[in-house]
Amino acid sequence: MTFVWIYLLLLGYAFELGLCKDDAGKDAGKIFDVAIIGAGWAGIGAASHIAQNSNASILILESTNRTGGRVEAASLGDSNIIVELGAMWMPGTLRHKDYGESILSQLARENDLAAIEVDELKDLSFIPFIDMDGNDADPKGILRRSLVTAIKCVYDAFEEKLYRTLSDCGWVAKTKKAKAFERGMLECRGGMDTNEELTENIWGNERLVVEQHQRGFNRILDVFLQTLPNSPIAFNSRVEQIEYSGNIVNLTTKTKTFKARHAISTLPLGVLKKHHSVMFSPPLSEDLKIELEEAEMIQEAKIYLQFERVWWDDALVGWIANDRDLPNWRNMNHPTVIPGSKTLLAFALDESATKVEAMDDSQVVAFSMDILRKQFPNVTVLDPTNATETVSTCGP
Repeated sequence: MTFVWIYLLLLGYAFELGLCKDDAGKDAGKIFDVAIIGAGWAGIGAASHIAQNSNASILILESTNRTGGRVEAASLGDSNIIVELGAMWMPGTLRHKDYGESILSQLARENDLAAIEVDELKDLSFIPFIDMDGNDADPKGILRRSLVTAIKCVYDAFEEKLYRTLSDCGWVAKTKKAKAFERGMLECRGGMDTNEELTENIWGNERLVVEQHQRGFNRILDVFLQTLPNSPIAFNSRVEQIEYSGNIVNLTTKTKTFKARHAISTLPLGVLKKHHSVMFSPPLSEDLKIELEEAEMIQEAKIYLQFERVWWDDALVGWIANDRDLPNWRNMNHPTVIPGSKTLLAFALDESATKVEAMDDSQVVAFSMDILRKQFPNVTVLDPTNATETVSTCGP
């Protein structure tokens, strides 16, 4: 029975690959065993798994002109500093008694990927909380100590309560396979916060990717490309309709229709939410529709500002601003991050990210610099020499 297998995976931990030749155009009339929609982490990860465990013929359809999905490295302006526009976090390096080392951590170690451990609770204990008049909004550290204590309590209680509740509801993972299945299901269904807490409980503090190779984070994931020498990728092939009946799945783009016996969709959650009613024929099941409607999405904006010189306290890993739109600032020039980059990174979430998305480049710079100058009224805050921003939507 032909089926469409829908992957709804987190941005954070999947598999994505880079460079690959576009040689799928001539195969529009061929019937593949498996067609995969999306050449991002989930799509290439699925293709790699299938290729290593079967002789199935595989076609990958990608809407853009590159592989990599939402992980993308770029240089800041005309400098040689590489920054991550998409995902930039990976699991820690601890080996769990049941799960061992995380796959991404293993790949990073084997390929010498540059990544630094970030202890957010430790950082929160001493980074400044700057008011919009330039003063320390928490000079005695009362707010910081109180929040750190509360977060530690939440982390400690989270795992105990979660697994106690699972046990009370009749689930006990007694085997290694059951524990792996349990973790995977919880990560997929739990949302961003649950995923992060589970990941840190298993492998320790997350790590920030600071790789300066032009491929950035994707350099690790190019390893999977080696497992797909015979799997064509059709670039600039945005799938508009997926029709499945009988033994064939028809995947239609603007110019061609590709055929396969099975299809795997790794379409982003936002795309599925918006277009599933017109994309799938027959329509998705009512259960899947409900899952899509109830799934939450988080918007995140990242703004990189590079300067001619460092005008802030370079000993700080970052600071928190008493500003609703851009409260979280990270010093990318810190000796442990990308020294010499002379770059600051600001984060915005949800409504603030939407606000950033609606601006053009010059407006984003003006918006960011206005906030910075209010935080540092007694410092000569330079205009940036390079700037770039990106807005992404994250969800299960």
